[in-house]
Amino acid sequence: MVCCRRCILSREEKLSVLIDKASRNSDAVEAKRKNRTLRCIRILCALTFISILFISVAYVMSDKRGDAFIMSLKKIKAVEGYLDSHSKFFSVVFNIVFIFSDYSLHILYGLFVIFYNFLCYAAIQHLNKLHGLLKNSPTENETVLLIRKYDGVLRSMESIENLLCLPMYFVALSLMVGLFRIGYALCFFGKSDILFYAYCCSSLSYQFCLMVTMIMSASEANRVAAKCRSLVASLQKPFEKDSSNLFWRQLNVTRKVQLTLWNTFIIERSLVWDALGTLFTYGILMGTLISVNES
Repeated sequence: MVCCRRCILSREEKLSVLIDKASRNSDAVEAKRKNRTLRCIRILCALTFISILFISVAYVMSDKRGDAFIMSLKKIKAVEGYLDSHSKFFSVVFNIVFIFSDYSLHILYGLFVIFYNFLCYAAIQHLNKLHGLLKNSPTENETVLLIRKYDGVLRSMESIENLLCLPMYFVALSLMVGLFRIGYALCFFGKSDILFYAYCCSSLSYQFCLMVTMIMSASEANRVAAKCRSLVASLQKPFEKDSSNLFWRQLNVTRKVQLTLWNTFIIERSLVWDALGTLFTYGILMGTLISVNES
């Protein structure tokens, strides 16, 4: 009987070790897959932005706004001779200025979303690491040390939420307005120019990728934070019964920290489909109003 019990206990230990390894491997595979998805979206974002720049260069060069601006400057007699001798150089310079003035907001939104994604990615990496360590922390001292680190990550997420929830709301709103404006131009102001359609398609893909990247990274941070919170709550129960332990009585580690848009919308993956549904609804409404006015 003793030998049978030992065999059963050893098999149970081996089985628990295998289950722990399988869970860690599954978590690692899932994290790699999601990181790969975010990386692909960022690469697509960069490629579409580069295509916007190339198309806009061709569009502005064909529009010859720089030449028109030089012709207006030539009316000033003091600079007429100087502009005539350097007309090609100034034409290129003014065209570049027009390009960056048109797409300065695109560049600003892109840099802002990249910065936000970097913060979310750092929070995700720290939370995933702490989640794996908390699963295997055998003693109370190790658990307390890890939960202190978890509380530090929560404080960082709270700082991100307090500082960036309002700016990210306006970024998301501006991206939706940009998507609606370009879709409206494609539907009602279509041209036979290939550059026009190429520019519109590139702008649509760029702004949509920015919005998807922002929502995906923030929603993943919220998901990992919720997973860690449930694990910390289960670890806290055996220790918090000791009334002499000030750590568990003073530290509120089970508080809910979520990234939102202006404390109004909790950032989840379903927000992408909600945004697209809103755009289609307003597009149908605008098209109906225009058709009624024309009739």
